[in-house]
Amino acid sequence: TMTGVAQSTGREAAKADIRKALEDYVAAFSAGRADVIAERSVLAPMLNLGGTAVSTSMTAEDVRKRYDGNLKALAAQKYQRSTVDSATVCLLNDAAAVVSGQFTRYRTDGSVLSKIAATYVFAKSDGQWKITTLIGHGTDRAITCQE
Repeated sequence: TMTGVAQSTGREAAKADIRKALEDYVAAFSAGRADVIAERSVLAPMLNLGGTAVSTSMTAEDVRKRYDGNLKALAAQKYQRSTVDSATVCLLNDAAAVVSGQFTRYRTDGSVLSKIAATYVFAKSDGQWKITTLIGHGTDRAITCQE
């Protein structure tokens, strides 16, 4: 049906927008731009569900401070950049999506610093897809999505 085609096209366009938002976030992270992440990639309040604790960044300034700290710690390990190795975008509705991906972090000498995985909850706010929740997890825990 034409309705099905339109829905499918809209879904694919939304998924492409979300994938671009993820890539923009990784690019800002790689560039050490906590300010850009706080301004463009994250919708505060943001939940970070780590392996041992939950932390909340209530404002964009809290998000910037959190990422500044993370990026400084990585810089001390000679971090240079991250790449998206795989990412599954699962559009839940017109304003919510889950993205589960695997990433590689590289050092300035080109060697691998770490292989990590994370799942993000994205929300569409004012026409922009932004991260509201970050869940770090093992690389064996990536989430798939039934279409």
